Amino acid sequence: MVYGHDNKLLYMLHPEGTVSRTEGSAGTSYTYNYFKTDHLGSTRVMLSAVDGTLQASQTTDFYPFGLSFENNNLHLNKFLFSGKELQDGQLGGSMLGWYDFGARFYDPVLGRWFNVDPAAQYTNPYLFCGNAPMMYIDKDGRFAWLAALLFGAWLNVTMHAPKIQSPGGFIKAFAVGAMSGSAGYWTGYGISKAIQMATKLSQKLAGGFINGAIVGSGSGATGGFVSGAGNAWSDGAGFGQGLVAGFAGAGIGLVSGAVTGGLTKGIMDALDGYSFWDGIKVSEYRGLYLSSSEYEVSNTHDKLLDEYLQKRTFKEQGVKKGDYGILDITTQGTKRYPVDTKGNMWNARKNYQVDAIYEASSSSTGIIRVAPNVALGNSVDFNAAVGHEITHAFHHSLYGVAYVQAFSESIAYEGTVNTYMNAGQYQKALLYRRAAIEMGFWGQGNYPARPIIQ
Repeated sequence: MVYGHDNKLLYMLHPEGTVSRTEGSAGTSYTYNYFKTDHLGSTRVMLSAVDGTLQASQTTDFYPFGLSFENNNLHLNKFLFSGKELQDGQLGGSMLGWYDFGARFYDPVLGRWFNVDPAAQYTNPYLFCGNAPMMYIDKDGRFAWLAALLFGAWLNVTMHAPKIQSPGGFIKAFAVGAMSGSAGYWTGYGISKAIQMATKLSQKLAGGFINGAIVGSGSGATGGFVSGAGNAWSDGAGFGQGLVAGFAGAGIGLVSGAVTGGLTKGIMDALDGYSFWDGIKVSEYRGLYLSSSEYEVSNTHDKLLDEYLQKRTFKEQGVKKGDYGILDITTQGTKRYPVDTKGNMWNARKNYQVDAIYEASSSSTGIIRVAPNVALGNSVDFNAAVGHEITHAFHHSLYGVAYVQAFSESIAYEGTVNTYMNAGQYQKALLYRRAAIEMGFWGQGNYPARPIIQ
């Protein structure tokens, strides 16, 4: 039973919905309400028993991450996405709009939890269903499981429908499909966890076609083996014949899983502005220097300088590795952004100098790379460059795949200009402001400024 602020009964819960209480001129009345839910448990329609008939008193449609197209009749029912109660209290003149899943609160606007993942399933502990709400289901905020388990069961039953002649045959097909889906899920989950560890060495494994192909091939091969062998054995095949069918299914699953997983992940990342192949996009902080195609690339990397850079970043910016999903803060260049023998970093494709870059991965992690000369340079230039890229890391960790680089650049350049203004270097402040305006990064969006840690 749920009571209001006046200690009067509002409604009672029953297995299929609620019994609401209303007071009118005719006295107190009670109405039975029934929830029509989807596979996630989200209430799509509430039917109320009025005068002996059921009438739709509330309808709700949702985007994949749980944001409703529009809210209606919330005074009748607030148990909406995934069957959880919408927190409709006002905060700053706007509805809070979170859902209480029990273990954690969830914001469908951001597609993010507001507490860390107790099962540590993903690189970013705030991701909802691994950024794939059409594939995973999380009922209480503790653990996301794959809807493909049920999909695998349905698919196998559908494919073997002509052969199913009895309830026992249906159960066998359903069980084999469920085991195939489950095996594929756990294999993919294990590979994803291994990739999370490997991203400390190479962030290129964390997203894009490469990531999707690796996870998809492993998941497809395992699911294909279980499906092929299981169906063969359930049809009466011998042990050896079942193994042959299993390996044949594994081969088909490996190829189809790699192609499907790679294309799906790559296209999704590309649509969000990341690289199709590795799920990375780069934010540059350009220095006020001339372009040049004549520089000698350094083949060495000073790890001691990295240690100094990380200590200085923490001392002057209050940020360290692990904060805001930052995997590394380094002076090591890349093929696209090499470091020359004089300690400068370059954009190798366009032949101009950059002071620092932020490599954002579609997995919501990133790497900050700083030119060695900047790492060893004066405090004002150092904080302008490093603070600029930390702002990107902050926004990237906050918004995930919804991160809009132009909006983040606007706030980052405001921080750069303020750094130089506060240091009395007004000419540099004006030059960077002008550069931001020319690139279309000034006054864009409404992203928050990064909280400065003292």
